[in-house]
Amino acid sequence: RHIVEVRDRYYAFLREQPVPVSDANHKRYGVSSTPTLALLDREGIVRLYRPGRMTEEELETAIRKLL
Repeated sequence: RHIVEVRDRYYAFLREQPVPVSDANHKRYGVSSTPTLALLDREGIVRLYRPGRMTEEELETAIRKLL
């Protein structure tokens, strides 16, 4: 909600602009966005940090490695 409020107040001209969210843009610009997935092992150690999308198969494989 805060981000929308700031955008609408200071950058209203961007309100109708599409946001190209893709793995390629995340890598190209070194940014993170939603979704961002983090998998922790049973000790609470982050074993996977992945900005962007994952397929169901990729996520299942990553989870199985931690079980």
